[in-house]
Amino acid sequence: MNRHYSIEIVNRVSELNRIFEMITKFSLENSLSRDCDYNLNLILEEYLLNLIKYGYKDGRKDIIVVNIELSIDGMRIKVTDSADSFDIRNAEDYDSEMKLEDRRVGGIGIKLIKALVKRIDYEKMGENNIATFICSK
Repeated sequence: MNRHYSIEIVNRVSELNRIFEMITKFSLENSLSRDCDYNLNLILEEYLLNLIKYGYKDGRKDIIVVNIELSIDGMRIKVTDSADSFDIRNAEDYDSEMKLEDRRVGGIGIKLIKALVKRIDYEKMGENNIATFICSK
């Protein structure tokens, strides 16, 4: 059993498959439920897609580090990058009550992430953004 996994990926959508493989391995080795495995995939897919799509407007190549750690009370997912600053906690909530033609594009993925985690932390350290998601196992 390995309670801590870490992977470095390049900021390209094609790299997400490596994340999914890591999550599958992590889930199997730690006997996580199918729901937990699904939630891990969803949280990281939504966050990393947004990060890659919107955080690197200049197209520069970067390394994104993803850490997953299992503890007694849950999981800690930490993503470190040097993309444009983005504090997901301050992202405007998606309003599903608004008329379709009045809704802004995007926001559903962030709403999903916020619904699946217990807590989100964010800090800027030098050039690095560090987003941490705490969720149940």
